[in-house]
Order: sequence, then structure tokens, then C-alpha cells
Amino acid sequence: MMPRCGMACRIACLTGVLLGAPALPAETPAQVPNEAQSICSACHGAGGVSANPLVPTLAGQPYTLIEDNLLAFRANQRSCSPQRADGSPSALLAQTMCAQVKSLDDGQIADLAGYFESLAFEPAGQDFDATLAARGAELHRSGGCDRCHAEGGSATLGMAPVLAGQWTPYLRRSLNAIRAGTRHGPKMMNEPVRQLDDAAIEALLNYYASQQG
Repeated sequence: MMPRCGMACRIACLTGVLLGAPALPAETPAQVPNEAQSICSACHGAGGVSANPLVPTLAGQPYTLIEDNLLAFRANQRSCSPQRADGSPSALLAQTMCAQVKSLDDGQIADLAGYFESLAFEPAGQDFDATLAARGAELHRSGGCDRCHAEGGSATLGMAPVLAGQWTPYLRRSLNAIRAGTRHGPKMMNEPVRQLDDAAIEALLNYYASQQG
């Protein structure tokens, strides 16, 4: 009987498929992160900690959130359609993401989601305006954001991502896409975000940038 291929084995095989190299079995658990990161580190950084302000940090994000988004990218439901390919940096990043994810099967997606969830989130070091951050803190509470993004956006519920310390250029792009109707979040989030004006979004972003661990 062939042994069952677990997480380490499947990530090693996945790396070989994406990079066109022979699939090598992981010899020790310590090698699993290196194998997984060879797929994602070019954009999302080593250990899932992004150094690119347009790309989110994945380390420490909820399993369900990562799995759901990878499935959506694979199904061309996230920024992958030709009409979205406008040549902008964010569109080019999305096209790259779609190309990387399209060959993944459900098990490989589950393994990557579990891997990134197991890592510690590291907040991006960003400048912020203290006055705007104070207003953003009040908006975070009064707007109901803390119901899912608790503890200043550092704790999450279900599929809610970590907001505290996430790159604000990425968050700005995401919020503006929801506001414009080109991206859809959970129903409880879509309408409140669409009611935000530019000043409110900037206040919230400064608040999340101020939460640096």
C-alpha cells in the first residue's frame, strides 16, 4: 500500500508542478516552509510577510479567508477577467496570482491555507497621522467594524482578515474596489463600506497603520 501523502508531501509536489522542477519529498518538517514559500514568496514575502505595499501579508490570516480567496482566484472570480487587465500594477499582480493558482487542487489550496494561518502576523512599519488615527478608531467602533475585526483589527472572526498593521495601500485599493462595486465582501460589510467617503477611509487606514503590535 502506498503511504498517504500529507501536507509536507503535497506542498513539495506542488512546488515541482509550479516551478517545473522534479518534486522532492520533504525530508523534515523544517523544510516545509521553504517549499511552500518558493510558490508565494516572490510577491507575499518570506514567511508570508509582504514587503510590497500593494500585496497583503498572508502570515497569520485565517484559514478560511485564504482558502476562499485561493478558490476564487482559481475560478477567475477575483480580478482575473480580461476586462480587469488594465495594465495597472494591482491588475498585473492579480493576473500573476490567477496564473499561479489555476493549477492548484483543493488539497493543495487547503495545505497552503493551513500553512499561512500557522505563521505569526507581522505588522508593516508605516507612517500614520495620529489625529486621523484617533478618528479612525472611533469609526472602527461606531461603524461596527470591531464586530468581526476585534481588538483594533488584530483579532478576527471566521473569514475576517487581520487589518491592524496590514499594508494601507493594499487596504485602500480593496476598500475602494468594494465601494465601486468591482469587488464584493461579506454582505454585512459591503453596504457599510459603500457609505464611507474618502476622508473616512483615510481615517480608518491611519488607525490600522497605527496598530503596529
